[in-house]
Amino acid sequence: VIVCEIMRIQIHVVPGSSREKIEQQTDGTYKVWVHTQAQKGKATERVREVIATYFKVRTDRVLISMTTHRRKFVDITL
Repeated sequence: VIVCEIMRIQIHVVPGSSREKIEQQTDGTYKVWVHTQAQKGKATERVREVIATYFKVRTDRVLISMTTHRRKFVDITL
């Protein structure tokens, strides 16, 4: 039997930033800054990579919904 735990977080994305980082906000959401501009899903893909690194999981374990909005929900399979 394989049991997977899924963590759901809400993020606010800041594309086109001079630095890449993640900070947890006081309300429990995360703010994610990425270098990549918000064009054709490139920033969302970079956000997926940054989140995977932060939570130490593979990128295929990070599912992002509401991909065309700056506020997104992310499901991370641990």
